[in-house]
Amino acid sequence: MRTFRCLIVDDEDLILQRLESFFKQFGSKYELVGKAYSGQEAIDMALDKRPDIVLTDIVMPGMDGIEMIELLKPKLPPATAFIILTAYSDFVYAKRAIRQNVLDYITKVPLEASVIRSALDEAAEEITVREQTEGKLYKLQRSSTENLYRLRRQVLGELLRGEASAGQIQNLSEELRVERELKAYYFIVLELCDYASFKQDYSAKDQSVLKYALLNIIEETIGRFAKGFACEISEERMLGVVSWLKMSSYVQNEEQAVELGQTLQLYIGKYLKRNVNIAYSEIAYGWNSFGAAYRRASSKIKDTYYMEDGAILGPSYRTTLLKGHEQAIHEELRNMFKNLQTNTPAEVIATSFERIASLAKEGKVDREHVEGLLRGLLMESEERAFHWNNSMHIFPSPSNQLLIGKKFAEQLQLCLQYVLHVIAKQPKSLRAEILKAKNYINLHIDHKLSLEEVALFVNLTPSYFSSLFKRETGENLVDYMNRSKVERALELLKQNKYTNLQLGEAVGIYNEKYFCTLFKHHFGQTPQKFRKQFIRN
Repeated sequence: MRTFRCLIVDDEDLILQRLESFFKQFGSKYELVGKAYSGQEAIDMALDKRPDIVLTDIVMPGMDGIEMIELLKPKLPPATAFIILTAYSDFVYAKRAIRQNVLDYITKVPLEASVIRSALDEAAEEITVREQTEGKLYKLQRSSTENLYRLRRQVLGELLRGEASAGQIQNLSEELRVERELKAYYFIVLELCDYASFKQDYSAKDQSVLKYALLNIIEETIGRFAKGFACEISEERMLGVVSWLKMSSYVQNEEQAVELGQTLQLYIGKYLKRNVNIAYSEIAYGWNSFGAAYRRASSKIKDTYYMEDGAILGPSYRTTLLKGHEQAIHEELRNMFKNLQTNTPAEVIATSFERIASLAKEGKVDREHVEGLLRGLLMESEERAFHWNNSMHIFPSPSNQLLIGKKFAEQLQLCLQYVLHVIAKQPKSLRAEILKAKNYINLHIDHKLSLEEVALFVNLTPSYFSSLFKRETGENLVDYMNRSKVERALELLKQNKYTNLQLGEAVGIYNEKYFCTLFKHHFGQTPQKFRKQFIRN
C-alpha cells in the first residue's frame, strides 16, 4: 500500500500537537514528514521533504497560507494536494483558495480526527487519479515524441544517404516538426564519449531510455538559444540543426556556438552523467545543403579521436590533412616489427611510438586506418610472445578488445605497454650457431629447407643441432621454419593478391593443400579469407 507524505503548517503550537496526535492514529498510510510554524518555513521544508499533502492554516504572521500555496504550487509535482485549516469562514479567503484549486477548506473549531482523516482520504484518492492520468499522458507524449525521433532518423537518414530529396523533406516538414524552408543554419554533430562503456554499463532498454533523454536535452537546449531540432543518426551519434534567431558576425556566431556546446555538455553531464564531443559545420543554407553540412561536421568530429573527451569544434575549426603521414607510419611500424626480432632496448621502441604518435596527430590519419595498424602491431607482438615462450596463455590476446572505444593517446599507451611487456620476455641471448641458422633460414625462406642442410651450414651434426635448437628457442626446427614461411606469406598477402599456389611457392612449400593447412593452423583462417578481411579493415 502506498504511503502519502504529509506536511502540517500552523503558527499555533497546540494545533500542531493535536494534528500530530491524529497522525499517530491514522497508521502507516499517512506519514507526517514535517511541521512548520510559518509560510516561509513551510516552503523551505516542502522543497526539501517533497510532501504529497500539505495541511496549512491561512492566517499566519508574515506570509498567509494561500500566498504560501501560490508560491509552492509551481515548485512541487502537479498532483500535490493542499488542504486549508482555518478558524475563519471568510468568503474572501474561500475564493482565493478556490482559485488555487485547494482540495478542502476545513474549520479548525472543532478540530476532529475524523474530519481530518476524511479530508486526507479524499486527497489521497485525488492524488492517485491525478498521477494515473499524468502517467498515461506522459506515456502518450513520450510515445509520440519517440515516434517523431524515429521518423526523423529514418527520413533524414535517407536524405543524408541521397535516397530522399529536399523537396520530399519539405513535404513532410509538418510531420517531422521542422522548418519547411530551412534558411541559414549550422549543423551540429554530437558523439557520445566512450560509447563502448555506455553499451557495457546499460541494458538495451536503458540505452534506449537514455538516448531518448539525450535527444530531449539537445532539442530543449537548442530551443533556449535558437530555432532548431535534434535527431539520432547512428548508435553513438546525434545531430542538431541550429538557426540563430539573429545571425551575427562570424566571431559572434562562433561564440554562440561554443556557449551552446558548453551548455549541452553541462546538462548532459548533469542529468545523464555522460560526456559528448561536439562539432559544427560552417554556415549552410536550405535543405539542399543538408548532406554537405553533415559531412563537414562529421569530418571534424573524427579529429576528436586525437583530443581529450569533451571537445567542442566550432564553425571556424578546420581539418588539415597532410599527405605522406600514413606511409611514414607504415615504415615506422615495419621497423618496429624488425626490432621485435632482436634484443632491442625498450628506449628504442618507446621512441618509435613517440614518432608514430606525432605522425598520426599531425596528419590527422583516419581512425580506422590507425586502429588497423595498431592491431597489426599487437598481433605481431602476440606472435613473438607465443614463440618466445611457447605458451599463448602467458600473453592474453589484446587485439580484439584493447583498442575498442578508446582515444588515440590511450590506445597508443596500451600498445606500448604490451609491446614492452613482450620484449621483456624475449630470450636474452642465443648461441651463435642458432642466430646463424635463423639468419640462413630467413635468407632462404623461398627454398625447401631440411634439417640436414641447415645443420651443415652451422657445422653441427643434425641430431645435436636439432636438440640444441629446441633447447635454446623452445621450438623445434621444423616448426620454426614452417612458422617463418607462413609469416612471410602473410606479409606478401598484405602487399598484393596471390593465389594459394603462388604464395606457397614463394615460401618454398609446393604442396598447396599442405600450405593452406599450415597457414590456417597459425592464423585461424585460409590465406584468401585473411586477404579479404585485411582489405576490409
